[in-house]
Formats: sequence, C-alpha cells, structure tokens
Amino acid sequence: MTSLLTAVYRALLPLPCALSRAWPHQAQPLPAISFSLADYKVGEGGPDSVTIRLSVRAALPEEADALADQAVAALVPLGLRLASARDEAEADTGVFLKGLAFSGLALEGGLLALGLEVKSGTAWVQAAGLHQAGFDPAERRFRDIRTLSETASRYIPDGETPAALRLRFRPGSGDPGQAAIRQAFDAGEALSWRLSGGACSSLGRGLVTECSDNALGLACRVMIIE
Repeated sequence: MTSLLTAVYRALLPLPCALSRAWPHQAQPLPAISFSLADYKVGEGGPDSVTIRLSVRAALPEEADALADQAVAALVPLGLRLASARDEAEADTGVFLKGLAFSGLALEGGLLALGLEVKSGTAWVQAAGLHQAGFDPAERRFRDIRTLSETASRYIPDGETPAALRLRFRPGSGDPGQAAIRQAFDAGEALSWRLSGGACSSLGRGLVTECSDNALGLACRVMIIE
C-alpha cells in the first residue's frame, strides 16, 4: 500500500497547490488537494482493483475546476482514470469543494498501468484507452473410453481450447491501435500483441474471435496461437 500512495503523492506534488494525505491535521492554504485510499479489492485470478479519492479545495469554482483537470492528467500515467466527480461547498467557510474518485488496477500493493501495443503492418503502435485486461486459461477436454462392461471411467485427451486474452478499451475511434484490432477481426488475420503492466510483460500472436466496437468502447477476445 505504501508504494501505491507514494506514487499518487509524487504524481500530484508538482501541482500548484498544497498537498496532503487525508485527513490533514491542520488547515491547508488554498488551493489544496487531499487524497486517500477509498477502496482496495483483491482480484480473483487477476489484478486487484483500487479506488483513490481526491478532495480539491479552492476559493473559486473555476480554480477548483482547473486544479481538478490537472490532477486527472497527472494520474493518467499511473493507470488511474476518473470514475466520478461532484461539486460541493463548505457551509461554514464558503470554500468551494470538488470531490474526485479514480479507479485503477494494482498488483502486490503497487499500481499497475496497463499498456498494449499491436502490430499494424510492420510497425508497433500503441492501443490507447486500455483499462481492463485478463487471460482466459487454456482448457483440456477428456473423453471417457470405458466399455459397457467397465464400471470405472478411463479418460484420454480429446483436444484443447487455447488460452485467450480479453481486452477492454475506452472509446477511441481514431486510435491506430484499436483500428488494427478491428482490421484483424474483419480480415480474420493473426494479430501480434505486446502487453505490459508494471514489471510484467507478455508477447504473442492470436486470432481476434470476438470484437465489439461502439460508443461505450472496444472489447475483444484474442485466441492465443503462439
């Protein structure tokens, strides 16, 4: 947890405001940002999910809006994306407040910034907007070959379903990486991909067997062939 919150602190430190871990022990000069770990859920068979909450305090709503935009941009490289926002005001002081919540992935207590590159022609291009990735394990089927006179089952291997990579992206109609995924699906051609996150990376080729591209974003399944 320490490395996670340290990364958030360092990302927000260059912003032109006072910065503290919620909750500050003394009044902060305006403008100010305080942050806290709102939620951490351990993933089952994949990365953990994390929610970071920010409270922006400023004398004017326009000042809070501008500072909130800077905070959003500062946390994107960590793999944190804005999940919700709301405007408030302190009744006793009149200070304008903006509450922000960011969601992201973590692994072993550290933030996990996912990145995906795919091959478009001979060049590697970044597929922007990736916010969810996971692997479906390979499956081995077995067939029971016992005879009618046998009571105990006897199994032999009967084919294998390859592992698959599942990906979800935020909308990006002009993104070359997402376009390459759609093109591979339409043409039925193999797609070369390179997935990175933290200290982990995976490289492979696969066939795009599922693809949904709409106003909510791109979702696809890549059956791994090598």
